[in-house]
Amino acid sequence: MTKFLHTADWQIGRLYGSFDPDDAVTLADARFAAIERLARLAAEERVDAVLVAGDVFDAQTVSARTIRRLFNALEPYPGPWVMIPGNHDAALAEGVWSYAKRLDALPANLHLALEPQVFELPEQRIVVLCAPLTQRHTYGDLTDWFDARETPLGWLRVGVSHGAVQGLLSEDIDSANPIAPDRAQRARLDYLALGDWHGTKRIRSHLVQRHAGARSLQGQRLRAGAPGGDRSAGRAAASPRRRIAIAARWRGGWRCTSDRP
Repeated sequence: MTKFLHTADWQIGRLYGSFDPDDAVTLADARFAAIERLARLAAEERVDAVLVAGDVFDAQTVSARTIRRLFNALEPYPGPWVMIPGNHDAALAEGVWSYAKRLDALPANLHLALEPQVFELPEQRIVVLCAPLTQRHTYGDLTDWFDARETPLGWLRVGVSHGAVQGLLSEDIDSANPIAPDRAQRARLDYLALGDWHGTKRIRSHLVQRHAGARSLQGQRLRAGAPGGDRSAGRAAASPRRRIAIAARWRGGWRCTSDRP
């Protein structure tokens, strides 16, 4: 049985300006610790790949130390990491990803899509169609090309993108980076891994099209050690008959509370 872990919206390097300075440092450090827990989870579950559906970094201007620390946090899982940029860390000609390359910080087991790209993982018999953002906002569906792309027969066919599924938000919301609600079906995908909405949501039932991400904590009061923390992931397993089973896993140490100081 093929098994992979789907996560998104880490936003490493985020600043917590509305918190006390000591608390802001604690929250920033907690993001790295959560990524290490995700990597350990992937190793413990012996997943075939980890899919990171965008917004790995919070901005284009994070420090070299932050970049190195993030990629060091991936070390517990030695298998393939498939990663795309989102709207916060879009693949600009000059930005966080080009800086990470100059630092030689990208690990050998990272499959990073800075343009529309297909990664074939022969050992796992998974093919991953990636639609990264190359600018912060687009108004065309960057997953359109998935429909016509041929992939090896019998392999698990997975898409990864970052944006808003059309038709699910209020009509008065101008949503950038649109994704067709039936993309998984039209593109014959076994699973479409999405990021952007800072939470987990299953979009369709007959084929799986799912958001997974970290909740935003900016401006919220926090409590340590509670379930439902700020890093989330989904573990998906596919049998040879392509039936997808999903199990949510929470790996955060903080959660939002309704009360404020």
